[in-house]
Amino acid sequence: MEKLEAVTAELHQMCLQVVEKVIASDELMTKFRIPKHTWGFVRQSWKTNQPSLYSRLDLAWDGVGEPKLLENNADTPTSLYEAAFFQWIWLEDQLNAGKLPAGSDQFNSLQEKLIDRFGELREQFGFQLLHMACCRDTVEDRGTVQYLQDCAAEAGLATEFLYVEDIGLGEKASLPICRIR
Repeated sequence: MEKLEAVTAELHQMCLQVVEKVIASDELMTKFRIPKHTWGFVRQSWKTNQPSLYSRLDLAWDGVGEPKLLENNADTPTSLYEAAFFQWIWLEDQLNAGKLPAGSDQFNSLQEKLIDRFGELREQFGFQLLHMACCRDTVEDRGTVQYLQDCAAEAGLATEFLYVEDIGLGEKASLPICRIR
């Protein structure tokens, strides 16, 4: 377990270095298919060190050699569901293969770390209310957002849910984003 934790920490830092290179290059921003109209927002977010909530690294590892990174899903809605689901499948496979003792259970600290992160963000930015959103007709995303709302509540944050389709600009350009439905 310690090996995986060390490797994932190193891989996460390497991914952040890649982000640094990508945002500095129009060519790479294009290759990564980041819409041109968002480049300014993306670069500003990086420059001002805007917070992220979580990142799931998908690894291939035989338990002997070095783990290999397959992909990094950072702050994507299905990451939590996929992490829980595939970790469960892995556990069942290991139990069925006799590689883990009968009665072994899934172990991770995902929920605890999410709650801690929400608490850190609350302290860092001083907010007490967090708005969360997803698109309509996305049952999986809605379930993920509800789970995140529960974690935020455990960290002492109030949450309000709205659908992405209900978010718009205020009537005057100087007004903040508001609920339009």
